[in-house]
Amino acid sequence: MPLPPDFEFPPNHDLPGAKPEPKLPPEPPDPTYYADTAVLAYRLPDTDVRMADLHPKVTSKCSNLDAAD
Repeated sequence: MPLPPDFEFPPNHDLPGAKPEPKLPPEPPDPTYYADTAVLAYRLPDTDVRMADLHPKVTSKCSNLDAAD
């Protein structure tokens, strides 16, 4: 049911002693949105060694570590 045309929404705060309603907090950012803010690219020297060529290994002293994670 629509409001009668003489009602104002939001209420008029021009009345003596009326306090303005506080501003609503900003909307939280959308967690599904992702965007890069900057890309830094540079050419590597030909003599640079690739990480894969070094055959890195991950080790841990934690006995209950699930390596699949």
